[in-house]
Amino acid sequence: MPATINDVAQRANVAKSTVSKYINHGNLREDVKARVEQAIQELNFVPNELARGLKTMKSFTIGVIIPTLDSSFTAQIISAMEQELQNYGYGVLVSDCRGNKDVEKEALKFFQQKTVDAYVLLPSYLSEEELRELNKPVVLFDRPIEGFPTDTVLIDNEAAGYEAAKYLLERGHKNIGLLLGGEGVYTSDLRAKGALKACAEFGVTLKSENVMHTNYTVKTAIERTLNVMQREDPPTALIAFNADTTLGCVMALNQLQLSIPSDVSVFGFDNFSIAKFSNPAITIVHQNHQKMGEEIAKLLIKRLHDPKRTPRTRTVDFQMIEGGSVINTVAGHCRVG
Repeated sequence: MPATINDVAQRANVAKSTVSKYINHGNLREDVKARVEQAIQELNFVPNELARGLKTMKSFTIGVIIPTLDSSFTAQIISAMEQELQNYGYGVLVSDCRGNKDVEKEALKFFQQKTVDAYVLLPSYLSEEELRELNKPVVLFDRPIEGFPTDTVLIDNEAAGYEAAKYLLERGHKNIGLLLGGEGVYTSDLRAKGALKACAEFGVTLKSENVMHTNYTVKTAIERTLNVMQREDPPTALIAFNADTTLGCVMALNQLQLSIPSDVSVFGFDNFSIAKFSNPAITIVHQNHQKMGEEIAKLLIKRLHDPKRTPRTRTVDFQMIEGGSVINTVAGHCRVG
């Protein structure tokens, strides 16, 4: 017969209310908390989530809406977030909206019907009005929504784009191609803004045909790279502004049998696996996905416990990891850097 909350209380030599307080993440003395945890493990006690939900009017689930799960960026963030939320008794429901406006709106309705306790969103089309109508805690990541102040986790996208372009410019590259994300998308626009700012400081104007938008897929990145590198005057360097465009860029260059960096230099974003195992390793801007996921979870738990607290924005540091994919073309230098 399954253990009950009463059994746990007796084994831990505490009141039943103390066990209940532990389950609902109340504050307990460390020694009391340790006794309850030990009793739960020994008895293999599993809380009755239905009864718990009826009593607290909570579902202990978080609705997560993202454009795609087929991305190391979102997958790793959600994994880290879910691990952190499990420490507080919450599970997640994830909707992969495939970048489709109608699917995103249907996902929102579905989660409302499931009475999730809060939302974590990487929005593509959701509006300020739609989010206000939820009347539930919302944490955004990667993209804020104008006019909707809420907890948000970001990196400094403009600075990341600036540092990527500056790295190439300092090494003598002037004919640079940008493989961006979607046009009008917050992260893509800011990374482009940063890159163009660096170019302006170096007195470099990029050709309009070298500023290319993708829909964040490997396929479109391959198409754009093949197209630009087969022109009469192809770029000497490419910046791929997210994980999948980095992969697509490298795949297209391999297809064209172009050597990195002797034929073309490459600067990528996020795709740590392809960056590390490519030959040569790709120089990248790396976002700390683990940290981003943990920060999302922590902000969410604080918001659930204090719905009226002032919204916070957490900016997670990015890191530049140098590989051997960029050649220095400055006069007197031919080294790879």
